[in-house]
Amino acid sequence: MKPVYITSEGVAELQSQLAELLEQRPILVDRLKSARDASDLLENAEFIAAQQDLELLENRINKIEYLIKIAKPIKKLKHATKVRLGSNITLSLHNGSTYEVCVVSTIEADPLRGKISDASPLGQNLLGKAVGDMVTITTPTKTTTYTVTKIS
Repeated sequence: MKPVYITSEGVAELQSQLAELLEQRPILVDRLKSARDASDLLENAEFIAAQQDLELLENRINKIEYLIKIAKPIKKLKHATKVRLGSNITLSLHNGSTYEVCVVSTIEADPLRGKISDASPLGQNLLGKAVGDMVTITTPTKTTTYTVTKIS
């Protein structure tokens, strides 16, 4: 099994999601039993829906359990000098505005919360950079240059 590098916060989030899903399991099992007892199984749309919902839940539980099993927590460095997986970075644009991101694995990526994947163009370009280094990202619509101003 290839390990998945993940922050300690990411592991905690996976464990929280798993706990929530495990709480839902008995509810879905009861729903399935009730639907099964209601009528003929071949024509019981509620039974089929409950069966599908339970199958989706079980798949999600299995996936999260697997991720937790292969997760390798990223060690935080107190004084990081270069961007690496798990680094929190402050980027500055030429107009003075700042942008804060954390470079994480694809498992944890959530750009709306400032968690960018190490596989994304910005994440790939940031890895190994130091304070003062510039990173240029070109998208189909524009080119943006950032300066790394802080790494923690």
